Amino acid sequence: TVDSTTPNATVIDKNTTNPTIPDSNNGGGKKILAADGKTATSKTTAKIGDTVPFQFKFNATNFVTANGVTKQIKSYTIADTPTALTINQDSVAVKVGTQTLVKGTDYTVAFDNTGKMTVVLKWIKDDKSTIYNSPIEVNVTYSAVVTKEAKEGQATNTATLGYNSFDPTNPTDPNHPDTPDTPVDPKNPEDNKTTVTTHRFTLKKTNDAGETLTGAEFKLYDALSGGAEIKVVKDGDAYRVAEANETGVVIEAGEVVIKGLKHSTTYYLEEMKAPNGYNILTERQSIEVK
Repeated sequence: TVDSTTPNATVIDKNTTNPTIPDSNNGGGKKILAADGKTATSKTTAKIGDTVPFQFKFNATNFVTANGVTKQIKSYTIADTPTALTINQDSVAVKVGTQTLVKGTDYTVAFDNTGKMTVVLKWIKDDKSTIYNSPIEVNVTYSAVVTKEAKEGQATNTATLGYNSFDPTNPTDPNHPDTPDTPVDPKNPEDNKTTVTTHRFTLKKTNDAGETLTGAEFKLYDALSGGAEIKVVKDGDAYRVAEANETGVVIEAGEVVIKGLKHSTTYYLEEMKAPNGYNILTERQSIEVK
């Protein structure tokens, strides 16, 4: 009933579908974006310090029906607690359908002291009417930097989706949100999980007889000539790729392991100092991590 005391009425579509997470074949849930910005996958490889782009895709509805009771959705929440990754806080973007949302107006982003990201999408107007068509695709994109914690092989992360709903026939109900949000789970739990792998190689300096030589020093590069140095730091008896705020060191060999590298990638070692009695190598030596 619409009257002077309740001037707004909500029309509920009884045929509405509930919010869902599409399967992996349709890019649903949390995924890693390929270089083309379109192809989505659950697994990739990177080195420490690389930036990895992610997306979280789901199908949103304005109403949800459970156990014969239909409620209106007030907000959606996407949460991601990264492991061996640091989310770039300014990288978050949200699209609903073809509309790019405005941070602070249409959604909020918060990070706690563990690095956990929480994105809350506003889903009703102040008068409690709906904002978007239903159902509609939502795509949240963001990026993260691979940290030194990934040095031993992989970083596996899971994101979650939930919604907050209320009884549209009760004018006060939006003031009493669900605690916690009602989760929306994919059919396959793996669809909300991504894995970033890092890899290693062993550097061994030998003579013609295959005997290990000590006293050599190397630096690591991404090109046969020129290019950028890939800085490393000591990690116990091994070395790992340095983070951006760390000062690199030379690689001393002998025989050592270098960790935190990208798979299927060619790196180049430049000898900076030769063992006693030997000449420095005249060109960089290629190493394919595979």
